[in-house]
Amino acid sequence: MYGKNPRKRNMGKRLLGTICLLLVGSAIGYATFNRENPKINANLPKTEQQEGEDSINKNKEAVEPVDVSPTEQYISPYTGLQVTKEIYNNIPFMVIVENSKPARPQSGLSEADIVYETMAEGGIPRFIALFHSNSPKEIGPVRSARPYFLTIAKEYDLPFGHCGGSPAALESIEKEKLMSMNEFAYGGYYWRDNSRKAPHNLYTSADKLRRLIMNKKYTKPAIASLKFNKSYWDKDLSPAKKVSMKLSTYYSTSYEFKDNLYYKYMDNEASTDRPTGANITASNIVVQLTDIKTLSDGRLEIKLLGQGKGYVISAGKYIEISWLKADENSPTILKDSEGNIVSLSPGNTWWHIADSKLQINFQ
Repeated sequence: MYGKNPRKRNMGKRLLGTICLLLVGSAIGYATFNRENPKINANLPKTEQQEGEDSINKNKEAVEPVDVSPTEQYISPYTGLQVTKEIYNNIPFMVIVENSKPARPQSGLSEADIVYETMAEGGIPRFIALFHSNSPKEIGPVRSARPYFLTIAKEYDLPFGHCGGSPAALESIEKEKLMSMNEFAYGGYYWRDNSRKAPHNLYTSADKLRRLIMNKKYTKPAIASLKFNKSYWDKDLSPAKKVSMKLSTYYSTSYEFKDNLYYKYMDNEASTDRPTGANITASNIVVQLTDIKTLSDGRLEIKLLGQGKGYVISAGKYIEISWLKADENSPTILKDSEGNIVSLSPGNTWWHIADSKLQINFQ
C-alpha cells in the first residue's frame, strides 16, 4: 500500500518529526524551570507556576531587614523628667549657698534640680542645692558647711562645694573622708565678684566643679529614691494655691501657684536668679518638720535621722506626710496618711527642713 502512495508516506514522517521536536522542547523548558525553582514548583502543575513566582517575590520582600530597636529613654532620677542622653550623663554635685539679705539674688538656684533650705545661725537660712540637669555658669554665693548639710550630701552620695565650715563639719569631713570641694583647698575653681562685699561674693560654676570632680575622681552616678507620678495629684486634695511660712524672727518665705508652678518669694520679694533674672520656681515643695536646737556656741543641731511629720505640696494641692530616715546614708522616705510612698510631680523640688513649731498657712 505504501509502495503505491510515496507522498502520503513522506507526510507521515514529517508529522512524526514535528511531534517529537515539540515533546523534546517541552521537556527541556520544564526541566529548566524546575532547576531554577526546585522547592516552589516541584509539585505544581504548569497552570500554577505564575502563582509560585508571585510567592517568591513576596517572600523576598518579607525578609527585608526592619529596624525595630526600642527608642532609648533617659529619665532624671532627681526630677522624673525625660532628658537627653547627654544631660543624663552629666556629673551631679551639690553646693552650699548663702541666703542672707546681702547674698540675694543668688546665682544658679533656678537651674537646680533640688534645693534644700534650712536655718543656719542667728535665724538666717541657708541652702544646699543639687545640680545635674543644668549647667549654670554662675553658682553662689558659696558659704560654709554644717553637719546637717553633710548628712544631706551623704544621702545622695555626692561631692559638695563649700567655703570652710563649722568645727564639727570640718572634723566630719576629715574623719569620714567626704567628697569635699572646699574653696580653702581648691581656690582655683572659685572666684570672688568684686561688685559685692565679702563674704557674700564667692562663686563657682558647673563647669569648674565638674572638672574638679573628675580630677579628684569623685564622679558618682545620678541616683535617688524619689518617686514621680503626675496622676498621684489628680485626687481631691486640700488646696494650696498660696503657701506661707514664718521660718524665724528674721525670715519668711512664701509660694504662689500659677502656670502649674510655685513661684518663690523671700521676705515678700520675688526670688530671682541674678545672672538671668529668671523667677525661682518649683514643681514640688516638701516641708520636713523636725527638732532644731541651738547649741552652746550658737550653732544649730538639726535632727535628720528617725521620723517625723510634714507636708508635700504640688499641683496646687497639699497632703500631710510622715518622713523616716534610718541612718546617715539611707534615703529620706516620704509616706502619705495611708502609708504609701508619696509621688512627686515631675519637675524640680524645693525641700524645707523646718522646726516642728513652724507656722505654715495654706490658701
